[in-house]
Amino acid sequence: GTIRPEIQGHTVRLTWAPPDRGSAAVRYVIEAGGSFREGTLVRVTTADAGTTAEFTAVPSGAYAVRVRGENALGIGLPSPEARVVVP
Repeated sequence: GTIRPEIQGHTVRLTWAPPDRGSAAVRYVIEAGGSFREGTLVRVTTADAGTTAEFTAVPSGAYAVRVRGENALGIGLPSPEARVVVP
């Protein structure tokens, strides 16, 4: 689903909706970088199927962020890319 970023200083909170088709996710893989054409800089896997993640001490910059659901069948297709700008 669509990622909704909230930025407060150098803290970024991401919220997204679970996929509306396919098998339910048991966890999510969050990918972030300057641009996915340049490659993923950071990949974080959540501990559960919750649809919110918070990151602190994020360096200033512009980031591309996307989320993929994961379950016993593997990792799903990425969500639409969201742009996050940390001042």
